[in-house]
Amino acid sequence: MEKPSYFRKNLSPWYDRTPVCWFLILVMTGIFLFALAGIVSALEKARDCLWVPLTLCGLSLVLIIKIFLRIRRRADSDSREL
Repeated sequence: MEKPSYFRKNLSPWYDRTPVCWFLILVMTGIFLFALAGIVSALEKARDCLWVPLTLCGLSLVLIIKIFLRIRRRADSDSREL
């Protein structure tokens, strides 16, 4: 069996790169703001459809937090390697 190389850097997939993650955070922020506008609109006109913008708002907020934590964890691990 071949021993793993400790000098080899782990390569992350293209969708896990820092610029892509920041772009996703930006897009999810736009969706979050769109969902907030939907909540305001649903409160004024159709309360029975309020679950749609609430779900969209919650899911986009969860993704924003998860992606930000992934970026932060990667930055912390990169600073420890130096």
